[in-house]
Amino acid sequence: MIILVSGCAAEPASDDKEKTLNSQFAELQKRPDIDSAVQRYGEVLTKIRDRLAASNFATGWREAKDRASSRGCTSGFSGAWSEIDDETGEIRTLPTWISSGNLPDEKWDSAVSAIVETVRDHGFDGPGVVANRPGDHEVIFRDGYGAQITFGTLTNTVLSLTTGCHLTVAAHQRGTPPPKRTY
Repeated sequence: MIILVSGCAAEPASDDKEKTLNSQFAELQKRPDIDSAVQRYGEVLTKIRDRLAASNFATGWREAKDRASSRGCTSGFSGAWSEIDDETGEIRTLPTWISSGNLPDEKWDSAVSAIVETVRDHGFDGPGVVANRPGDHEVIFRDGYGAQITFGTLTNTVLSLTTGCHLTVAAHQRGTPPPKRTY
């Protein structure tokens, strides 16, 4: 005689996911919501452009069309926000700004120094060098929320910013993770 015993137990993975969600949500709750973050980062980009223009490093800035976007936090480059769904948190790429023409090599270091002075007060570190060849330069600056400013020059001089993960306005106001889905 063969006796089969079967039973159901709570899946630890589900409990772990809920704990992870609660932890991730609590961390993001300490940050400004995505709309407030975008407004603040937009102001930082304006300060950078104004500083570069006033110093005659890059002038005539124009916004590139169709470059802004948003995506869920789980689509980032790390698993840091693995349980934050697209309705709870977002990462946004702000519009890219372009100044026509290459920033000459002899002005590059001074322009980067001007950006460093501007962004340090806003919590950014760097620069991290991505490219540093004659006529082709790119640096990045990061803040504690995972935002990244990219500044580079080749054919044109370009300035862009991608936020880190921030809760949507609704999720931030709700103050708790979304209710557990039942199927």
